[in-house]
Amino acid sequence: MAADTLLHCVSSTPGRYIGSPLTGGDTPVRCGRVSQDQIILGKLLGTGGFGRVYVANVRGRTVAVKMYQKHTANPAATRKSYNNELMAFRLGLKHCNVVSVLGATSLHDFEDDSWIVMEYVGERNLQAVINNPEEVIDRNQRLSFALQIARALQYLHSINLVHLDLKPANLLLTSDGRLRLADFGNCHLLLQDMAREREREKEGDAGGLRGVQGSWRCELAGTLAYRAPELLERRATLPAG
Repeated sequence: MAADTLLHCVSSTPGRYIGSPLTGGDTPVRCGRVSQDQIILGKLLGTGGFGRVYVANVRGRTVAVKMYQKHTANPAATRKSYNNELMAFRLGLKHCNVVSVLGATSLHDFEDDSWIVMEYVGERNLQAVINNPEEVIDRNQRLSFALQIARALQYLHSINLVHLDLKPANLLLTSDGRLRLADFGNCHLLLQDMAREREREKEGDAGGLRGVQGSWRCELAGTLAYRAPELLERRATLPAG
């Protein structure tokens, strides 16, 4: 792709901070621990394997709330998903192409009926746009979307976080045409792997961690249709998104 085409794409993309960390008034205000009686639920935005997402009001602010189900077919996976969202909260994600986790009803571990509080950035996602025959995504917009997704992943990888469930349904589209990567239930902090790998090396285990090669990760996670071919083949030749 020609450099001038990319530059034109960046300059013509709506939004002031495309590809940049959030600063000043754009920085989301975290709410920390909130009790359920402080949350006023509104419209149902969507459902998933572990729960439902609503638009809500917390202390006078419009947010999105992920309500984890009390009983699921896989309680261990539910707990892991919630704790991954908590990790994203602790990391304090701040980027214009990433949805920030603002708080939760439990900040230590998953409890029955735990809720996650996130930025509310709108109801549309990229999958809905793709599926709508009346929506036309022109060439410049496609380039813009690709660049914004790359910027989001670049930011996450710069803090050693991999998302592991990159797909159109997890890319929310704001009213000004900005993509925001959401849903950190499958995310993974590579520093955890690297620390364990160093411990294995100290113990003389040359094999290292199964599925981890240096700072690369080879793990089957996320939505099957969007997994990278090298992950399906158990080859960690590229950084996982």
